[in-house]
Amino acid sequence: SVKTFAPAVALGLIAIALLAIFAFHQLRPKAGRVVVVLGALLLLFSVLALLISKNNTGGEPLAFLAGASIWPAEYIRLFAVVLALVYIWSVINILHKSWSNLKVRYFTKGTECSEDGLTINQIWRALQAKTRHPIRGLKQLTYKQILPVIMIVIMIAIMKSILPIPLPLDYKIWLLIVVWGVLIVFWWLLIYGYVSEKFKVLSVNKWDAYGVPDNKDAVEMWHRYGDYGAGEQRFMRTIAYILIYFAFASILFALLGPPASPCRGEFACTLDKIILGFSVLSMLLLLFLVVDAARLCICWVDSMRKYDLDWSNTRKSEFVQHLCLPDTHAVAWIQVHLIGERTSDVTRLIYFPVLIILLLMLARSTYFDNWDFPQALAIVIGLNFIIALGSIVRLNFVARSAREEILRKLQDEQLAADRIEEVNYEPSTLERQELIHQLESLRIGAYLQVWDQPPVRATLMLLGGVALTYAEYLTVFLR
Repeated sequence: SVKTFAPAVALGLIAIALLAIFAFHQLRPKAGRVVVVLGALLLLFSVLALLISKNNTGGEPLAFLAGASIWPAEYIRLFAVVLALVYIWSVINILHKSWSNLKVRYFTKGTECSEDGLTINQIWRALQAKTRHPIRGLKQLTYKQILPVIMIVIMIAIMKSILPIPLPLDYKIWLLIVVWGVLIVFWWLLIYGYVSEKFKVLSVNKWDAYGVPDNKDAVEMWHRYGDYGAGEQRFMRTIAYILIYFAFASILFALLGPPASPCRGEFACTLDKIILGFSVLSMLLLLFLVVDAARLCICWVDSMRKYDLDWSNTRKSEFVQHLCLPDTHAVAWIQVHLIGERTSDVTRLIYFPVLIILLLMLARSTYFDNWDFPQALAIVIGLNFIIALGSIVRLNFVARSAREEILRKLQDEQLAADRIEEVNYEPSTLERQELIHQLESLRIGAYLQVWDQPPVRATLMLLGGVALTYAEYLTVFLR
């Protein structure tokens, strides 16, 4: 029978996947991280298949193309969880590496971070070094690393416990408002240092007060920008965003009804809730990490525009000699290129959450099972994308405004110099015009053409995915 051959087919597929991963490792020995991720993904898929074969007694069929099984959706969500965790690590790593490289390039001498990958042996040795003394490692954890995990558990418990309570709608809404209001107020008091100074977080809302030094030194402001972007600082701020998001989503689901699952049997329904919870949570962590990175970059870029910074402690003198420019023009050149390169690294992060959102949308396609797509879910998914897109679009706007302000100062200087009748005045009007033209034509980061902007491409990617996957749901708003 087909059932008899199922284990043999599964083992054969696993063996083929292992051989493919081994071949990839032989071709790219430095891609150890990719091999580890692929191996972890294969292990999770195999464990899920084993659990399904051993416990699936509730009538949920194991079929991938019949359109009557939730398991294809669970595999897609599991893939989304692993990919989101990889992207979360990538966001932190990309931002830190970008900050370090730009620091070396424009502020202080040093060596830029290498782009070389790691082998499996190097990853194994690093893992052994970190796990050699596990108790010591646990003791080194800080409150800012433990508290986000505790708050995530509390948020999940609230979503799972309050929404199913059979209360009248008005009582349930008031209960959600009170519970989420208490949690939000508590967390904001915590991160602002009102509970204890050891919990205080560098708030993006107070950037002008703490991020901009009194002496307006560009190097010191760059270091404070790095302090604001530390991993634990980002995660503490991210939890604050997720709290507000969960409060809105839970009230919306209470009003319009939560999305239903076509699962069959207790085991399938329980596993569906677990995987769905992890997939949504990992997506939100990734989404708001990108939003936080964009908000922080907006504050830094805006400070470059608003304040007359002191660049004397940077590598300005080297650019003066190399580019044959006067001090003010060298500063303008550094500012425009620095903003362009940093925004290039930040804006391309939008692809990460958009791809995870598309995967989670694909998992609810009726191609796999009778998944519904209620209006509440459509609003939440649209809100996810608007949040990500809005932060990146605003960053592009602020960066372009900063460049226009820098170029306006150069043009004003040119007009003023044209009125000075000095034979040896440097630089000449032609040189100023050439510099302004070069900075205006710079195409990097926020200065890219509209059709090359990551937000525009991400929008097209999302619209294409919606049109391909959810064409049958377009009538939901026309009823």
